Amino acid sequence: AQLKSQTGPLELLAVVEVGSNEVGLRRIAGAAPDGRVLELWAILPEQPPLSLGVLPQTDVMRIALPDVLFGQLGQVTLAITDEPIGGAPEGSPTGEVRALGALEEIF
Repeated sequence: AQLKSQTGPLELLAVVEVGSNEVGLRRIAGAAPDGRVLELWAILPEQPPLSLGVLPQTDVMRIALPDVLFGQLGQVTLAITDEPIGGAPEGSPTGEVRALGALEEIF
């Protein structure tokens, strides 16, 4: 998936290998605003966003996927928000959506 901002320079590529329990991310451009962090979310239809954690400042990263997403990866949209240091309070996104992209199953 390509996670791209409609309003700024943030862009990442996301890949989930078949049988893997991780999403691999590569930052192409952009960063968190000063004093904020980037947090990755999985969004499924009719469900609240599920935090996958605060992204490290590195250009390449691997983030573990919770078991609840397996069998539904083709329906997942990944979103990145900017949040306070330490991540979103109370597990719900509060910051601006900085990038968004749908996962696609590739066979």
